[in-house]
Amino acid sequence: MSTKDKLRNKLATELLRTHRLARLFGDKELSLTPAAGSMSCAELLAHIVASRHFLRGVLSETEPRVELFKVPVRKDSAAALLGALADTYREVLAALDNMPEAWLETIIAPFGPDWQMSRFDMALLMLEHEIHHRGQLSVYARVAGMAPPDLYAPVSEEILEETPRG
Repeated sequence: MSTKDKLRNKLATELLRTHRLARLFGDKELSLTPAAGSMSCAELLAHIVASRHFLRGVLSETEPRVELFKVPVRKDSAAALLGALADTYREVLAALDNMPEAWLETIIAPFGPDWQMSRFDMALLMLEHEIHHRGQLSVYARVAGMAPPDLYAPVSEEILEETPRG
C-alpha cells in the first residue's frame, strides 16, 4: 500500500470518527461551553471545518496559506455544521486523491519559515489537531449529559447521511 493510500485510510477513518461524535449535538447544544473563555460547541465545530479547509489546501494548493482557515461557516444550525463537516470530508479526500504522490514529500511552510515540513507531515499535524478538538467535543458532550460514542468502533461513510441526534 502506498503512503498516499495509508494517509487516505487514516484521514477517512479519523474524520468520520469526528463526524460520529458531532452528530450528538443538536441546535440546543450549539451555545454550550464547558468553561468561561472556551469556544462554544458551534465555534468548535466551525473551527474543525475551517481546519479541514486548510488541510484540503495543503493537499491541493501549490503554496497553502493560513488564510485558508478563514472560511465562512454557518454556526446557527447543527444540520448546517454537520453538512459542512461532510463536505470538507469529501473535499479533503478528493484533494488527496487528485494530488501526485510525490507531492507528499514536498516541503511547505504555510505558518512561516520556522514551520517548514513536508505536506505529509503537515497533513498528520492537521489530523492531530482535529483529534485534539474531537477530545474537546467529548468533554462538551459529557457537560451536556451525553455519553460520547465509541470512537474506535468501525465507521463508514454512511454516517455522513444520518441526521443529528441531539
